[in-house]
Amino acid sequence: MKKGGQKLQEKKLEKGIYFALFLFVAIPVPGTGAWTGTLAASMLDLDFKKSMIAISLGVIAAGIIMGLGSAGLFTAIKTCIKIFIKSLKSLNTFVSKLFLYIYFNEYNY
Repeated sequence: MKKGGQKLQEKKLEKGIYFALFLFVAIPVPGTGAWTGTLAASMLDLDFKKSMIAISLGVIAAGIIMGLGSAGLFTAIKTCIKIFIKSLKSLNTFVSKLFLYIYFNEYNY
């Protein structure tokens, strides 16, 4: 009788299991990552060297994903602040002009 890990390492699934391990580690959500990927590889009795390569590449991919997400988020926040400041300046200019228009039209016939 074969173990689960041995069944998954058959010829047709050999590369797929390591790619699945890579994807599992690379998805940056709670509960996935290097520790859980190593635990899964150990429980499935996968090849140590191939598992470590898949897990290392997954950690690098997760870092890139989070880095890009963080950079994009901070850039978006920075852009929103700039737009808000510009809108306040233009609103200030509009209110000033409106005040001057009302003042001079009300009191200077």
